[in-house]
Amino acid sequence: IDFKALKQEIELFIEHTNAQYYVAPNRIVPKKDRSNWGIIIKRFIDQLTLAASNPVYQKDCADLFEKLMSFYINTQMSRKIN
Repeated sequence: IDFKALKQEIELFIEHTNAQYYVAPNRIVPKKDRSNWGIIIKRFIDQLTLAASNPVYQKDCADLFEKLMSFYINTQMSRKIN
C-alpha cells in the first residue's frame, strides 16, 4: 500500500465530508459517490488496517480511522434524529 497516497485520499475525503459534499448536491462529489460514502469508508478502513501492520504508520492510521469513524457516527446519528 502506498500510504502517502492513501493518507492524501482519506484527508481529501474528510475535507469533503466536512464541507457537506457527501450529503448535499454539489459539483465536487459526483452523485453516485454521494450515495456510496459508506462503501468508501469501508474501503479506507480495510486499507488502513493493512497499513497499520507497519509500525511506522500506526499512529497516522489510528488518527485517520478516528476521523472516519467520527464522520460515520455523526452521519448515522443525524439520520436517526431526522
